[in-house]
Amino acid sequence: MRSIRLGRQVKRLVEQQKDTSMSEQKQSLNTQLANAVAAVASAQDYLGRMCELTARARNEETDARNKVNEAQKHFDELVALVKKSAPRNTDWTRHVGVPVDA
Repeated sequence: MRSIRLGRQVKRLVEQQKDTSMSEQKQSLNTQLANAVAAVASAQDYLGRMCELTARARNEETDARNKVNEAQKHFDELVALVKKSAPRNTDWTRHVGVPVDA
């Protein structure tokens, strides 16, 4: 959902640029320069916001991976306990390795 909203924001910026380009032909050079400076500042602000969102997303991805790793470790520990407490001569006590032809 966020990517759609970001796409709309980019589209709006492009439309604003087109509108500005058409009206610039009728404006003085000073006004055109002022508008260009404002457009650069606006684009830089937008870039800054998107960089912050990207950094936040990376942090959340790292947190999610850490949670998966913790859950996997806990699962592996439980499986090891099941194997350790399994009766003799059952499949749980069998050592499973990599097949020879792998």
